[in-house]
Amino acid sequence: MEALNQTKILFLSSDPSDKVRLRVGQELREIREKLQMACLRNEIILESREAIRSGDITQAILAFSPHIVHFSGHGMSSGELCIEDRLGKVQTVQLDALASLFKLASKHVKCVVLNTCHSEIQAKAIAQYIPYVVGMSQEIGDKAAIAFSTGFYKAIGADCSDIEKAHEAGCVEIQLENLSGHFIPVLHRNINYKTEAPTRLTVVVTATINRDDRSLVEAMVAHLRKISGDADMTLLEP
Repeated sequence: MEALNQTKILFLSSDPSDKVRLRVGQELREIREKLQMACLRNEIILESREAIRSGDITQAILAFSPHIVHFSGHGMSSGELCIEDRLGKVQTVQLDALASLFKLASKHVKCVVLNTCHSEIQAKAIAQYIPYVVGMSQEIGDKAAIAFSTGFYKAIGADCSDIEKAHEAGCVEIQLENLSGHFIPVLHRNINYKTEAPTRLTVVVTATINRDDRSLVEAMVAHLRKISGDADMTLLEP
C-alpha cells in the first residue's frame, strides 16, 4: 500500500535514432541504485517511461501524479526538448506546450529536472508554475549529465524536500568525477509559488485491544503516524 507521505519520481527519457546516442539507460540505473541504497528508500517510488512520445508525457504525468519529474535526452539550442515520433525520429516539444502541461500538474509536481542540453530556456517557462526547475544553461556532456543525476538523487534519498541541496549535490558530483561543466545545471525557483494548506481528514479507527497492553497500542499509533505523515496523531480512549 502506498503511504500518504511517499515521494513519487517520474523518469522520462528519449533517445531518437537520428541523434547521437546517449546513455539514458545508464542514467536510470544510477538513479535507481542510489535511491535503493538511500535511508529514505521506503518513502520513495520511482517510475520510468522510455522512448517517450508527446502523448506519453501527458499520460504519465497525469496518471502517476509525480512530485519530481526528470527528463533525460537531447535538447535543441533553441530550448525545445527532443522526444520521438512514431518512427523513432526526432520530434521537438514547443516551449509553451510543455509549460502549459506543468501548469495543469502544478498541484502535485514540486520539482522538474531537465537533464538535456540548452534546457534553461524551457526551465524558465516551466518555473512560472512549479516551485523548482533545473535546466542546463548550455550543452552538457553525457558523463556530466549522469554525474549530476547521481548526486542529485543521492541527496533526494536523504531528504526529499530539500531541492536546493540536491541541486548543489549534483553539481558537486560533477566536480568529484573530475568532469567539466559543474556550473551548467541551473536551479530556477519560483519565489511567488504558494503552497496550499493540506486538507485535514479525521479518521476514526476502532479495535478491540487489551487496555493493559500499552506497548501494542503505542506501536500501532507510531505506525499510523509513520504511514500518514501526521506527527500530531493522538490516541483518544473512551
